[in-house]
Amino acid sequence: MSKAEESIPETNGGNAGTPGDGTDTEDLINALYSERFGSHSDWRMPTLEELRSIVDYGRTNPAVNAEYFPNTKSNDYWTSSSSAHDPGCACHMDFDYGYGHGNYYSHTKSYDCYVRAVRGGQSRLLDHLIINGDTTVTDTRTGLMWQQQEPESQMNMTWKDALTYCEVLSLAGHDDWRLPTIRELASLVDLSRYSPAADTDAFPEMKSDYWTSSSYAYDPGHAWPMSFGYGFGLPDKSGTYYVRCVRGGQIRLSGHLIISEPAQASTWDAETLMPIKWETQDISGNVSISLSRDGGKTYETISASTENDGAYDWTVTGPVRSTVC
Repeated sequence: MSKAEESIPETNGGNAGTPGDGTDTEDLINALYSERFGSHSDWRMPTLEELRSIVDYGRTNPAVNAEYFPNTKSNDYWTSSSSAHDPGCACHMDFDYGYGHGNYYSHTKSYDCYVRAVRGGQSRLLDHLIINGDTTVTDTRTGLMWQQQEPESQMNMTWKDALTYCEVLSLAGHDDWRLPTIRELASLVDLSRYSPAADTDAFPEMKSDYWTSSSYAYDPGHAWPMSFGYGFGLPDKSGTYYVRCVRGGQIRLSGHLIISEPAQASTWDAETLMPIKWETQDISGNVSISLSRDGGKTYETISASTENDGAYDWTVTGPVRSTVC
């Protein structure tokens, strides 16, 4: 929600709150503007996707890193994402356990929720999903490759079966598939739609509830599914849901190097210098560096062996302008 958006009937659901008494989101954003909070004057309400990015699914009460966000309440926070199901309502994020309430489980815009403003960031890219024509879809924004269709034999399966199914899957010449995390699967949610809340051109058979690999911190006997009916998730492990496997991207595991620069799906010009940086993880010996221009579908070697010192400068080769995933 921008500075003035709450006063606009097309976006406020017919309820502009009570401007001027300090109790609505527009008052807060205006105050941040006028005070130049943090020396900035471009504060706004975050989208559901942006607010979800600071959720720590390994914590509860609140589900956030309290060192960075020490005053976070274990309660609902507003987002600027209106409900496609009911534009008079808006999506919210519950920082008690990390529920991302989407199109259906949303509040009317006159409801009281907490607010955390945000600034900067990049607009979500359009046409970021590439249909590869081999039953896979590549997301150039995240660098992830997705299984395009659900398995034919076992449409619904338990959480453990879903984990196993992805681990043994061989598809489109790749055998490193896995069950996605809740954050990864949530990246496919399109809140401008519902039933399903997803791009049906890329995923024409998208069903409702899908498993993720993320266990529920409050009760590890439960895991997070993601509902594409309206774009939200509630924990369960006893049920049977659909499965959509993923590959590519970076997993933070001990012994695995994590690339910090460049950002996934960034675009570079040929003959320019690309600084590559990573966390060395105290691993001895040399490392090899490879890149993908198609979200993990194919890779090319930049350096077969270089010192694991956390940095490597590469002069970009290939197309005049290309996306490095």
